[in-house]
Order: sequence, then C-alpha cells, then structure tokens
Amino acid sequence: MLLQVSSKEARAILGAMHRVATAGNKQSGRSRPGCQARSAGVLTEGHARPRYWEIYKSNGYAFPGDPKGVNAAFARPHDSTHVISGYDTTPHGEILVSTFTAGMHPKLPMEGHILPVIFSWHLGIEINKLAGSFQGALDPEAFWIAWVRGSQMTVDLFSPEWNFWAHVEEPVDLLRQRYHAATP
Repeated sequence: MLLQVSSKEARAILGAMHRVATAGNKQSGRSRPGCQARSAGVLTEGHARPRYWEIYKSNGYAFPGDPKGVNAAFARPHDSTHVISGYDTTPHGEILVSTFTAGMHPKLPMEGHILPVIFSWHLGIEINKLAGSFQGALDPEAFWIAWVRGSQMTVDLFSPEWNFWAHVEEPVDLLRQRYHAATP
C-alpha cells in the first residue's frame, strides 16, 4: 500500500489539492493574456509564442481569458513551463512538467505540483474535470530527470516577476540556454 489514511483525511487531502488546482477560476470576459495567446500562431517557428499557441490549438483548449478557458494565473506559468521544458501535454508529460515545476518553484512543490499529478495521472484519481485521470503514467527515471532539470533553472517561471510575454519572440532554444534548462 502506498498511502494509508482515513477516508476523512483522504477527502481533506483531495479537497486541498482541488483548491490549489482550481484557484482563481472565476473570470469574466476576456483578458489581455488570452488576446496575446490567440495571436500566437503568426510568429516564427521555434519561438516561444507559437509553441504556447500550439498547446491550446492541438488540445482544443480555450485560451486563458476566454470565458471557457482555464484561469490565466495558473495557465500562463504552467503552459510556458511546457514550452521551456519541452514536455508535452500527455499524462506522462503533465507529470514531468509538474515535476520540473516543483524543482524550479519553491512554493508548495509537493501539494501544489507533485501530488496532484501523481493522483490524477498515475493513480487514476480525478481531482478536477479539466485534468481528468489516467493510470500508470509515472516513469521514475524520467521523474527524477525532470526534477533535476527544474532545479537547475535560473529563473522561476511561476514567479510574478517573470513575464512570459516579454520573451515570446525569442527562440525557445535560446531561452533554455539562458535559463539553464537542459534540452529534454
């Protein structure tokens, strides 16, 4: 058995993880990040903006700022971390991008990033409808590689001081080099 807790403790843990995952979802109308993201497909291949745009278009997601989109406060740093880390949006890739984030971002690394993806995409426990669930996506070796890659970053992409939109016209490979994000 991996974890032995009472049903009351399990509900409390899942409730806390759900609150972290859905914080800030109440949005009205369109916001600037959504407009910036929607225009992303026109830039040069290999740059950050079209890679960010592709995450939304290839998965059929509404852009942050759209009434049907996920909250921009979470989506912008999370999805820009997909771009910089190079991890895809499959269940396996979501575990790796969240592990990369936990290595890079000191705030709530376990309960905000690691546990939700292990519950959702390895144990098959649905925490929220957007994420869904999947079983068996954890690859221990890739997990630790992602952790090390994230811990080597020289910038925290979840920091309020980091502005993704200031770097969207730069090649992703240059950003990876600048931020010490080893090539995946």
